[in-house]
Amino acid sequence: MKVIYYFKDKRRHDPGNYDKMLLDGLVEANIIEDDNYNVITEYTTIGKVDKGNPRTEIEIEVLDE
Repeated sequence: MKVIYYFKDKRRHDPGNYDKMLLDGLVEANIIEDDNYNVITEYTTIGKVDKGNPRTEIEIEVLDE
C-alpha cells in the first residue's frame, strides 16, 4: 500500500495521526480486511505540497498469498 498526502502548505504534519485515521477508515469501509501486518505487508507514506489541490492518493496492490 502506498499513500501520498498532498497538503496545502509546508506546515508540520504528523504522518502517524493521518495513517491511523486512514487505515481505520479503510477497515470500516470494508476496503481492507484489517490494518495489521498480516494484511498490510508493505506500507509507504509520502508527504508533498499541492496548494491548489490538497488531497490523499491511495494505491492498494493485492499480492498473492
